[in-house]
Amino acid sequence: MVDSSGSRLRVLVEENVEVQQPTEPGGSKMWFTIWESTDVFDSRGVAVTRASGQSLLLGLRVEGLADGLILDSYPQQADAETIVIID
Repeated sequence: MVDSSGSRLRVLVEENVEVQQPTEPGGSKMWFTIWESTDVFDSRGVAVTRASGQSLLLGLRVEGLADGLILDSYPQQADAETIVIID
């Protein structure tokens, strides 16, 4: 899920989209806030290339790396340092 309301872009990264309970295996979820300083890469081609936050669309598989504090809510919340589009 992508939330672009307001002046920020947030992306919900889910370990397993079919699991809806945080205590079940695969139930981890995190909202990543994408900033201008966030590195976004696309690894779907022959080479890894730079991408923009606007490239993050619903249904893509991604990996995210948090920068700084992670708010321990459900879903968790953090600023994104790096997001890599897997497929």
